[in-house]
Amino acid sequence: MLPTDTLYGVFARATHETSLAKLRAATSEPREDGRAPWGATWHAPSGAVVEEAFAPQSPLRRRIIERLLPGPVTLVIEKDEDGLRRARELVRALPGAFDGPGAASVRVPDHALTLEVLRAAGVPVVGRRLGAAGIERDDLLTDEALRRLESLGISAVLDDGPTPLARPSTTLRLSRNGGHGIARLGALDARAIARRLERVILFVCTGNTCRSPMAAQIARDLLVRRAGPGEVPTTVESAGVSAMDGAPPTPAGVVALREIGISTEAHRARQVTREILARAEVIYTMTRTHLDELLALDPALADRASTLDPTGRDVPDPIGLDDAAYLDTARRLRDLIDARLQELDA
Repeated sequence: MLPTDTLYGVFARATHETSLAKLRAATSEPREDGRAPWGATWHAPSGAVVEEAFAPQSPLRRRIIERLLPGPVTLVIEKDEDGLRRARELVRALPGAFDGPGAASVRVPDHALTLEVLRAAGVPVVGRRLGAAGIERDDLLTDEALRRLESLGISAVLDDGPTPLARPSTTLRLSRNGGHGIARLGALDARAIARRLERVILFVCTGNTCRSPMAAQIARDLLVRRAGPGEVPTTVESAGVSAMDGAPPTPAGVVALREIGISTEAHRARQVTREILARAEVIYTMTRTHLDELLALDPALADRASTLDPTGRDVPDPIGLDDAAYLDTARRLRDLIDARLQELDA
């Protein structure tokens, strides 16, 4: 028996049929039809191990694993039989240890002590909540509970005090078509999950009236064109290092976007702030000077901010130039942004 970040659980080696049989007997809750359902969850030692086992193909699947594990989330991953067999074989688990018809159940508990145990085990470990055995954590030290544990074949108890969340994990079902949905609400609500999965991209120029709002519109258009169940939910924003709040976009920039088939949305300039920067996961600047100004404001941005052009070349300001210069800028921005979006999803 081990604690997790949510509840205590009863665990067994997923490589040993006798251990699995004991776990089934100890924690299978009767149903109205008299049958005893079985649904153990693989408690993996890291998200990287889960990613290796299930080989997620879409950017969103990879992000779900990276952003929600470890944490109070159980993933029910739909796979065909070949995919389930591959996952079992990679971790050396017996059939049915953590999978059933068409899906597998996995989580990575955010509990340092239990993660250490899972890593040291050397084998995949599956578990179900302690309550399914008819015992609650608060009763563990009573003679009756100890006798009950012994009668169930539970040979070791690791008591680390009350669990941090004291609620079941939230179950997220990942469908085979690339979509996902909450199957059961628990310790993490829908808004918290959405915030963790959302990607925020910020474009920065000088006045936030020309290049960066053009870039933001182009990025939104490209994201709409590639939208699908496997794409990462993305919010695109823009700001300027020397912006006059509320200033309208440059008319020539609006015309240039229409020339390349992009309709514009209402925009008003805004000055970049620490709050805006803190919200962004990825920041692209139009010039090296813009990047230097952001790093002077917050050196910690170095791992999230870069020039839009990966070669470090500036995207010059077309202000004061003719319509052809704006059109060239729009086309270059589109090419650079398309490459950056592909890079983010790789």
